[in-house]
Amino acid sequence: MVSSPPMNSDTFSLLIHRLDPANTAVHIAEISDAEMSELSAEQVQELLARFGSNTLIRLPEREQQFFEWLRQHDAPVWEDLWGGDQEPYIVSLGYLSDLLPGRRGFLICDLAEQQNFIFSSHNITHDEGKLMVDAALDVLAANGRLTMDQAFMVEVWRGPIDLWRFTYMYGVSLAEAKRMILWLISEGALLLTVPEEDQTPSPEMNMMGHSVAHHPIAPASHHAEMEMEQDDDDFDNEAEDNEGEQQP
Repeated sequence: MVSSPPMNSDTFSLLIHRLDPANTAVHIAEISDAEMSELSAEQVQELLARFGSNTLIRLPEREQQFFEWLRQHDAPVWEDLWGGDQEPYIVSLGYLSDLLPGRRGFLICDLAEQQNFIFSSHNITHDEGKLMVDAALDVLAANGRLTMDQAFMVEVWRGPIDLWRFTYMYGVSLAEAKRMILWLISEGALLLTVPEEDQTPSPEMNMMGHSVAHHPIAPASHHAEMEMEQDDDDFDNEAEDNEGEQQP
């Protein structure tokens, strides 16, 4: 993806001035969608170095829209994430890189009461899973349409993604997408757990399933953007390191 010009120095200085009070426990900073789109990777690193993860920011508007969708479609999961006395949608500045345009956003990976459904390339098996990914990449190379399970496997291959973000991106049924994921697990394409030496901060899955609806699906709906940045022959390298970009 072609990177946009960095935010101009005057605007960046104003952003730093606005973030400075948020380096305390009583102030929450705002960074707009427009500002997010202007920040360069170097400016993001400067903000993180200057303010650290203890600085609090409010999720940008497009992320709030996603979580309002979640509240409507899976209230128990929303409550698990944001319920309680604290104001919702407040996160650490440490998540800033994940919130930039072209990234997956604030992934749902730390549920306490509900089942976590987040996967990375480490969860893709090197037999059935790799075969499915390779077949799906062949479909994309031929400008074909993916089935839902193929689309999900490709998204997992690209970078960590959770059930709800996938459902929102593609505009599919949440219940159908969950059945599809459980079917992929039962078919041996996705691992319930990652071998200890390969584990990342992603939580473990502990559910099984046996059915899925296969139907053609276009790569992403109007809900979110997607990038196609990984080479088709890079599966093995990606499986060694899923800490790369989280592209929607």
